[in-house]
Amino acid sequence: MNTGSFSVADDITSFNGPGGSDLRASITIAAFSNSNKTITVNFTVPAIIGVYSMTIGPNITAADNGAPMDQNLNGIPGEADDAFTTGYSLQRTIGPDAVGYTAAEYPYQDLNLVIGAPGVTTLLNGTDDGNALLTLAAGKTFNFYGTHYSSMSVSANGLISFGGTVTTAAGNGSFTSSPVLASIGVLYDDWRTDTSNGPNDSVVLYLIDSARNSLTIEWSDVTHFNVSGGSTATFQTILQLNTAAVPGRIINNYRDLDVGNAGFTDGASASVGIKDADAQGTRRLLVSQNTGEQPWVKTGKANILSLDVIAPTITNASYAFESGQSARFAFDESVASSAQLGAFAVQNLTTAQPLAAVDVGYDGATNAATLNLPTTLDDGNYRVTVNGNLDGSGIVDAFGNALDGDASGLAGGNYTFDFSFFRGDATRDRAVDLDDFTVLAANFGLPGAVFSKGDFNYDGEINLNDFSILASKFGSSLAPAAFGRAAPVNPVQSTDIASAAQRLTSPFVSTRLIDAILGQPDGDVMI
Repeated sequence: MNTGSFSVADDITSFNGPGGSDLRASITIAAFSNSNKTITVNFTVPAIIGVYSMTIGPNITAADNGAPMDQNLNGIPGEADDAFTTGYSLQRTIGPDAVGYTAAEYPYQDLNLVIGAPGVTTLLNGTDDGNALLTLAAGKTFNFYGTHYSSMSVSANGLISFGGTVTTAAGNGSFTSSPVLASIGVLYDDWRTDTSNGPNDSVVLYLIDSARNSLTIEWSDVTHFNVSGGSTATFQTILQLNTAAVPGRIINNYRDLDVGNAGFTDGASASVGIKDADAQGTRRLLVSQNTGEQPWVKTGKANILSLDVIAPTITNASYAFESGQSARFAFDESVASSAQLGAFAVQNLTTAQPLAAVDVGYDGATNAATLNLPTTLDDGNYRVTVNGNLDGSGIVDAFGNALDGDASGLAGGNYTFDFSFFRGDATRDRAVDLDDFTVLAANFGLPGAVFSKGDFNYDGEINLNDFSILASKFGSSLAPAAFGRAAPVNPVQSTDIASAAQRLTSPFVSTRLIDAILGQPDGDVMI
């Protein structure tokens, strides 16, 4: 091509993203290569899920005869139809395959098994292309493509096979005909454990966590056969055990994939995926093959393969205070089995003290959990934290996906919800004043008692006990969480407080507070 005939402004006629957004301003550089036969266009755009397209030409000319593009091959160069359009689709998931396995990005976990650590067993060491049998403890199985396996064959080459002995050959294929056995390619390549820079290097380790029903296998500081004197790689897979009829989740976690050679770093010569036994076309899922550009297969990244890879989220949170104290959390899918007291933590931010909740109720029809709180709780600004830990100790769905509490689009991350409580504050404006007194006075002794009408002690009545609460708080306010403890609204109101207290307690004043509320009796006033 005649490089002088090309410019980004004139010849990239469109670059559109999801919703038709014009992304031409995001193009950073366009460079020629391959004897000026190839143009590489670099750009930076937001990672928004959807379809992207770019149109280039048709007025880029040939270096030999100056002819513009003839993309439609009709012998008439330079027509509008001779422009070239390409595109790509940015997706959150890959799949599903015929069984329902889907792949997605997963939060990276800072895992590192160490030889000699409690529960850590050395499976392979001092081998190139070697393998070993890993047998699970009695009562433990891994459901893979609907078959329950109590053992698996693990290769030094980042491959796990089921129902036989894993192949000793290194590979990076597409998981169609090879391997023959049902297999997981964690990072299937030519790794070796027969080189070592120290006693803890170049091994394959595993750890069974019985409490979490998980198996972690780590290829620790393994070297690549085709890279001499380079760095080592460390990566893991985490298999979910004892999932009954549902296939277990597979999480591939990449601690360090930089081996010092771009041709083999970040999975550039590896395959990541799964397949069922025998030759497969539809019962297989390929995540990555021979590319270092798959964003889920890089140092500090992870991916998940499961029948469900979408984390649950909280769609709405609310605080109820009228006839009791509770916080309600609505989820976008069922989390019934995990909506237990241990998944919620409540703290009074004003006093920095934790609050023990009473219990949790779950409504399966609306997928809502109600956290019931004691009606005796102290004044303060409160925060409820809903646990989204990846270890499964908090909210998870039926497939074990942890809550996406931080709205990252990935599992994990806590959700926080703040509310405040100030006893005596019927109007919920953070101050106890004449407005609250007016509310209480209007509802004194009437049925339908709730907090906003003056039932400050939740006894179902509005009476002198509630007046006492109001009087004790009159003129004070609850500061926002950033300002700490409650403080007076305004010191000049102190005379109002004294007056209200006197009218409440003294039967000898001309107009008692109770008389103002109930009205004076007919006839003589008794004193």
